[in-house]
Amino acid sequence: MNVFTWLLVGHLAGDFLLQTGWMAKKVFNTTSLLVHCFVYTMTIFIMALPAGGLSVTALSVIFISHFILDQRNFVNFWVRRVNNAENLQWMNIAVDQSFHLLVLAIVSGYLN
Repeated sequence: MNVFTWLLVGHLAGDFLLQTGWMAKKVFNTTSLLVHCFVYTMTIFIMALPAGGLSVTALSVIFISHFILDQRNFVNFWVRRVNNAENLQWMNIAVDQSFHLLVLAIVSGYLN
């Protein structure tokens, strides 16, 4: 498997399988958001090891971008202003996931 594939598997595990209900309510709690971002980043770190691992810069980009995206302000802005779809919950999820995958693609292509 290539680096992006390993990062995708790490993303799915870290953002879905390992996210607890407490972490999912992160928009109201900075501590749970930070814990979720740490678990997510460490999961991706571990999953990237078979592909040679990731640099500290790559891990920092993943952590910081995940923190920003999961605060939901940027995603809500994008859905409201770019997609013009403010009341469609599925659009928020799709935009959030699209940006996470875009970050992973950039990391695998340029920061690996």
